Amino acid sequence: DLLVYKIVAAILTISSIVWALEIPTRAGLLLFDQQFLMTMLAIALVAIFIGVPAVKDAESKATPWYDWILVVLAIGASAFMVIYYPQYAEAQSERPLKGLIVAAILAPLVIEALRRTVGNVLVLVTLGFLAYGLLGQLIPGELQGRPLKLDQLLYYIVWDGGSMLGTPVLVASTIVIAFVLFGFLLFESGGSDFFTDVSLALMGRYRGGSAKIAITASGLFGSISGSAVSNVMSTGVITIPLMRQGGYRAQTAGAIEA
Repeated sequence: DLLVYKIVAAILTISSIVWALEIPTRAGLLLFDQQFLMTMLAIALVAIFIGVPAVKDAESKATPWYDWILVVLAIGASAFMVIYYPQYAEAQSERPLKGLIVAAILAPLVIEALRRTVGNVLVLVTLGFLAYGLLGQLIPGELQGRPLKLDQLLYYIVWDGGSMLGTPVLVASTIVIAFVLFGFLLFESGGSDFFTDVSLALMGRYRGGSAKIAITASGLFGSISGSAVSNVMSTGVITIPLMRQGGYRAQTAGAIEA
């Protein structure tokens, strides 16, 4: 299962590079951005359901049967959406049954993937906003919303180009992946060691030096990587243990690096 997870993760990165190089367009394959984004989301869902257990600290390292069911559902619903997106995206007022079924499958899958990777807090915030969309007309005053049915909300959040497949996913699927990739290349080539050594020379002799080293190294590395995630995964590998050795709590060290 670990091998499958690594292969899926590699496919995710390669797909981002292929799209950035406009290879599908050069090959005469004209796609909506949302069709590409749905492909990326499907790959991410498969990677999460294979690589991130539903329950933390699970004893078995093998992917359980119910996660494979989620993988099949994610692939099937995503494939339908990629193929028929132009047709169903324009049918929001009619909300055809097949489109609603796909939305009813994908929305819970995305929320479950969010729970596994981020935790319950963000899931509760998301569900709270969805509940506000459905019950907003019952709230008095300026925060009152217009009446909205469940099928309208469900169809919108999955099929509309400004919702689930909007700008945040586009940025994550193109810019963020590219920055993280090049950040790791810089890390493997020794670039982060250089930044850490410079920071150590500048700040190592001062009080609270380990935290100042982390901030300086992240600032220098971030000027090239452009990604907070890339920083934590590169210089953070060195600076977080360094701060912990200096007496900082694990949570404090992680927060300073972030």
